[in-house]
Amino acid sequence: MLALRGLSVGLLMLGLACHWAGLPQREKIFAAHETGLTLIYENPQLESPVRMDERLQVRVASVKEGESGTAARVTFTTLKGEFSALFLLKKGGLFLSQDERTPGIQLRPEGFPDRVTQWEAHGTRFRVLGRAAADLHGLRLPDGMDRVGVWLESATPQGQRQRVFLLPDIGEVETLVWRDGAWICVNRLVSRGFTDAPSVRE
Repeated sequence: MLALRGLSVGLLMLGLACHWAGLPQREKIFAAHETGLTLIYENPQLESPVRMDERLQVRVASVKEGESGTAARVTFTTLKGEFSALFLLKKGGLFLSQDERTPGIQLRPEGFPDRVTQWEAHGTRFRVLGRAAADLHGLRLPDGMDRVGVWLESATPQGQRQRVFLLPDIGEVETLVWRDGAWICVNRLVSRGFTDAPSVRE
C-alpha cells in the first residue's frame, strides 16, 4: 500500500536537526514541521492515471514545542484512506511518540546527520552518504529556501537497499531502491504548499 510505503520510506520524511560544518551554526530541521504544510508524493514508475490515483499526501496537522523536543502530528492520506502518526524531533533524532514528550521507536538517532553518520536498528544498517543539491524535477520552492540536503542509505539483512534524499524544512524529497542492478526512484515530491495558513507554534 502506498501509504505504508510512504510511512516507511520517509517515516520517511522527517529526518532532522543538524549543524552543517562551515555554515552558520543554526539548527536545520530535516522534516516537515510547519502546521498546515502539505506535501504530495508520486511514484514515477507508475503510469498515468494510476500514478495520480496512488498519490500520497503528507500534511502536518499540528506542531507543539516542548522541553523534550518538537512534537509533530502528521497525517498520511491516499484515495484508500488516512492515518496519522506522532513524531518527536529531538536534537537531530527522529522518534515515534505516544505522548509528545517521550521518545518511542527510534527512526533516526540524535546527532543525525553530522555527529552520527552510521548506525544499526533491528539489523538494518544506515549511513549518511553526504550532502547534495536537490534535483526537484520542475518543482519550485520559495525563494531563499535551502536546496542543499543529505542522502541517507539503508540496507536490510535481506539485501534490500534504499536511498532517501532529505531537505531542510521538508524531509523526504526522493526515494530510490536498488533493483536489477540500478537505482530506481519509487517516491518523489511533486507538490509543496499549505492547506491552511501557517500558525504560531504552541
